[in-house]
Amino acid sequence: MKHSGRATAAAVARWAGLEIGSGQLDVLERYAGWLRTEALPAGGMGPAEATRLWSRHLADSLAFAKILPDPLATLVDVGSGVGLPGIPLAVALRHTKVILLDRSMKRSDLASRAVHILGLENVTVINGEPDSLLTAVEALAFRASLSIGDAARVVKRHGTRAGVGAMGLSRDQALDRTAIYDLLAAEGLVGRVIEGPTDILDSSSWLLRMESRG
Repeated sequence: MKHSGRATAAAVARWAGLEIGSGQLDVLERYAGWLRTEALPAGGMGPAEATRLWSRHLADSLAFAKILPDPLATLVDVGSGVGLPGIPLAVALRHTKVILLDRSMKRSDLASRAVHILGLENVTVINGEPDSLLTAVEALAFRASLSIGDAARVVKRHGTRAGVGAMGLSRDQALDRTAIYDLLAAEGLVGRVIEGPTDILDSSSWLLRMESRG
């Protein structure tokens, strides 16, 4: 059964093991409104995304929680753009410190504005490359920002010894689990691919968890 709007986000949150209340859904709705009225006109997202903000972006972002550590103290969203998946995750994971990292000053400025408007005290925006991270972090998220190999190298370099990388895989790319796992093994990481909630979202999706061999 397909859902729409807030119901989609709530359903994906349940699938991911998150407890999300009406107040948090209100914040996500305000964020969706901001994406539509400010981020899209400013070029932070493509114009075609206006009709699928909830299913393709907000709810999809919440799905990352399925493969993130629980509890989670610190999360870095690498290549965050205008705050995806970092802002929806920060709304849902109120006790997690979330860093939105992007190389584009324009996108970082847009993300900073969203954080201010939404009053998200657990979010920091950094304009820079992954090497801007001066300390090891507990988890890193990648949503259409880097290739699998590049993301694996960032996890290896900036994750803690038990650090986790969470990556959304393109809906359009062929999914070869063996090739993905071999690529990660070359970086000293192990991986696990899971399918997203296709009965809720508007199309098939996959999530990749990357972590140290231990």
